Amino acid sequence: MSSHAAIDKYDKQKGRFGGSPRRRGRTLTAEVRAVPGDEEWYRIRLRVYPEPGQPPVEGEVTFYLHQTFDDGEGHTETAKGGEARVSVYAYGAFTVGAVLDD
Repeated sequence: MSSHAAIDKYDKQKGRFGGSPRRRGRTLTAEVRAVPGDEEWYRIRLRVYPEPGQPPVEGEVTFYLHQTFDDGEGHTETAKGGEARVSVYAYGAFTVGAVLDD
């Protein structure tokens, strides 16, 4: 969940975050569901939460999405209930990263 330089001009987040959904006691997940009645679009629910025994996620979390999103350079949410969440609609695959805990 740390940031590095982009390596793919078609997906600027690819390669920036180390390729693992877990780092330093935090996990980033994506729940992907088809939009009813539209075979090309999906609702994606992103979530950053602590692994068991780790302190809660607090403060601001910035989710980095594909550059075609309006806020692809970073969508910031304030953690609530010990975790951070964001939902987006998309088609196609892309890389997601998150920056938190300073």
